[in-house]
Amino acid sequence: MRAGRGPCYLSGMKTTLWAFALGGISIMLGACSSVTSSEPVGSTVPDLTDSKFSGKWRMVDGDEFEISVVSAPEGILRITGEEKDEEGNIKKSSIKGYVRGDEDWMFLSLTEKADGEKKDDHKYLWGRLSGDEDTLLFWLPDVEKFENLVKSETFPGKIVKKKPAKEDTIQISSTDVQLGKLTAAHLKAIKDETHGVLFEWDSPVIAIRVKEKAK
Repeated sequence: MRAGRGPCYLSGMKTTLWAFALGGISIMLGACSSVTSSEPVGSTVPDLTDSKFSGKWRMVDGDEFEISVVSAPEGILRITGEEKDEEGNIKKSSIKGYVRGDEDWMFLSLTEKADGEKKDDHKYLWGRLSGDEDTLLFWLPDVEKFENLVKSETFPGKIVKKKPAKEDTIQISSTDVQLGKLTAAHLKAIKDETHGVLFEWDSPVIAIRVKEKAK
């Protein structure tokens, strides 16, 4: 896989939806390349009253996380799971997710406002979401493809090149493609692949529902 594609290929970082959600802020702060948006991606807000996303999910590596509905009418979810702090202690963390639709497509935008962050600096990590009652699939945008679309002014936004922090053991620079407001025409171009394949279709994040054992 070429350098610059996908959100993160640094050693030791798990490519799971939960790890992606937890790593969202670190990605934005410079750890990995990413495609972000100034607002949740999508044109419609689905009602999540009877959400098929609610419940516990397990990744292929065994990590588990839980999805709960924060606001059904507003299409807002919260993803909660466990992670290790710098001292190796297990703690619970969560991040908010905004579900949006556009015809037969569904998008998930992940965010958590950082302390002291200005409103104009707020960003969402996003991708295409699909699945059924038992399986979740999540595809991330192709960083390189979106970078070219922004450079050519086909899509609104800007390119931010981020240097690794001095304390990083792996010195790899990264790119943050920060998209502006996407119109109906932009969303149609994404879905119709007018500008080519814009997602990492060969590398979906997959989660399987954890079913309670019958007593």
